Amino acid sequence: HSDWVEVSAEGVVTTFTIARRQLAALKQPVPVVFGLIRLDGADTSLLHCIGDVSPEAVHIGMRVRAKFSETRRGEIRDIACFIPCK
Repeated sequence: HSDWVEVSAEGVVTTFTIARRQLAALKQPVPVVFGLIRLDGADTSLLHCIGDVSPEAVHIGMRVRAKFSETRRGEIRDIACFIPCK
């Protein structure tokens, strides 16, 4: 049994990879950065894209925040990507 836990829209990159080969499954042009993000208040990480930053600038420990989609449906794609905190 698990209880719902409120978490922040900000978190930290725990690890990441960069896709540099264009594949049909990638909707955006490469390079695409995928990261495991541990949101503040969470005890596990979630996989998502990291955007609005050059791949060379992404690093483990980087602070990021969710950039929400204009249309929300109650699913993971409600987060368009994570972007660096300023």
